Amino acid sequence: MKQEKFITRLKSFLLDFLFPKKCIGCGKDSAMLCEKCDKKINIFSAPICFSCRKRLPLENFNRDNFLCHPKNRIRCIFVAASYSNPVLKKAIQKYKYKNANELTIFLSSLMIKSLDNFISRLSLEEKNKIVIIPVPLHPKKEKSRGFNQSFLIAQIISEHFNIPLDTASLKRIKNTSPQAQIKNKDTRLKNMEDAFQMNKHADLRNKNILLIDDILTTGATLDECAKALKVSGNDVRKIVAAVLAN
Repeated sequence: MKQEKFITRLKSFLLDFLFPKKCIGCGKDSAMLCEKCDKKINIFSAPICFSCRKRLPLENFNRDNFLCHPKNRIRCIFVAASYSNPVLKKAIQKYKYKNANELTIFLSSLMIKSLDNFISRLSLEEKNKIVIIPVPLHPKKEKSRGFNQSFLIAQIISEHFNIPLDTASLKRIKNTSPQAQIKNKDTRLKNMEDAFQMNKHADLRNKNILLIDDILTTGATLDECAKALKVSGNDVRKIVAAVLAN
């Protein structure tokens, strides 16, 4: 075991020596993100409405007047930061499209900061009813990409808050075209229609779901996930989503 740890540290040292890390924001030799650039990312702790994107008061979360659109499947969405932030935008693009798995911890930390106030307000009974579900990729897409970024982030969030991670209850049954390549809103919605399905053996009765995804645009992906989770007889209580940016 000691030898394995030594080899791992040696590999890490050699990689850092041969390929020194540069800050994503300013490009200087540093950590993945230097302290100065890190401070430029403003974290939001109050959620937004799924429909109108209005900021919602977290203290009213369990009240009837919390929702401005009561028919939404998703009660609210926690958006960690703004995609217009150039540092965050660069980090997300590098993470998603250049397989930069080393960014997982950094990006997860943004979501953890965003969710921390919400989770800390919950009673132990409420927290025990939460299950974290990352938005699944189609098996073919995950195989070609090599990883599911939503799963990696959800895994760290699950460990940090000590909330169960569920990767079995929801599956993607349509190998959809990448949403980022589709500009028309109606086409995006059609692309994601019926893309997800509940596992027939899943039991999420009386559970609150925390859906994890990376980027929020039209919300079509998250809404289709919620539609699949709220199938007749499943009796899911509340669905809340969390994303890195919009």
